[in-house]
Amino acid sequence: MSVAASAIFLVGRILFVALFVVSAQGHIANHDRYVTTARGKIPVPYVAGWPVGAWLVLAILSTVLGIWPDVGVLMVAAFLIPTTILFHPFWRFFRRNPATDTAEQLLPQRQPSRCHPRPFRVLDRCRTRAVRYHGIPVQPALSRA
Repeated sequence: MSVAASAIFLVGRILFVALFVVSAQGHIANHDRYVTTARGKIPVPYVAGWPVGAWLVLAILSTVLGIWPDVGVLMVAAFLIPTTILFHPFWRFFRRNPATDTAEQLLPQRQPSRCHPRPFRVLDRCRTRAVRYHGIPVQPALSRA
């Protein structure tokens, strides 16, 4: 492998593990918070604190230093998969009933130029009525006019 390719590969590994440095630090520094959050979700909530932080530090060092980087990446995956399933179940947030949803409810409403849509909230302020987006009802806001 050329020097340029090695340098690019090293930069990619550093950028990849940079995502997990803050997470590892949080797990080590805020052990009690993570244990409290994990209580009731995993059988041994104590491991959600500094043991997971130490696991991530080992994975980060393995990946960045190139000492068995494939094992380091597998360690990150072994952290991410259970974490996603147990603590970040995104698939529970968008439950819709296809029988009652209409195109108006699922598609964002076109806004006139003087109305500014906000993220996560589609509100037709010009007609002061709320519409539904992704099956989530939105409460009408007070007019600022």
